[in-house]
Amino acid sequence: MVKGHIFTIANFFSFLRMLVVWPIVVQLQRNTPQGSLNALYLMLFAIATDFLDGFFARKFNQRSDVGRIIDPLADKVAVAAVAYVLMKTRGLPSWFFALLIVRDLAILCLAPILMKRTRGIPESNWYGKIAVTVIAVVFVLYTLNWQPWNLWALYVSLIFLVLSGWSYLQRFLQHVRRRP
Repeated sequence: MVKGHIFTIANFFSFLRMLVVWPIVVQLQRNTPQGSLNALYLMLFAIATDFLDGFFARKFNQRSDVGRIIDPLADKVAVAAVAYVLMKTRGLPSWFFALLIVRDLAILCLAPILMKRTRGIPESNWYGKIAVTVIAVVFVLYTLNWQPWNLWALYVSLIFLVLSGWSYLQRFLQHVRRRP
């Protein structure tokens, strides 16, 4: 693991994902066929950066504390911004947006406590990674207004959101119950 390095190939892709959020939001807000297509291309690019950062971190042994923070932060920024615009322009249910925000805020609020207890930065779990992937599919389907597939994907993502939230909560409680 690369301890203090910020400038790695893996982190580059995570930073790039955060940078592409704004153009996605702008294109979605256009709410036109061309804006939707542009947003789709940018979303696919952002999804690719999410996979590439993990791939390069493992391939070149570039796992770092910075990467453990910036990768999930990039996911949370992208998910919150895109979900908000899709809720306002494409009919993404507000309850789903609220669930995403509550789950991510809970993770962000509890993470410092867990970091203090474990003296390290916890990695995301597989349920969380799958949840983000399925949420990306939901966003693509809502961007394209592909009904009823967007609703089916929404319900599948709901399952993984609950599983990942539960899993993170269990991990948190396990570490909190241990003696320091």
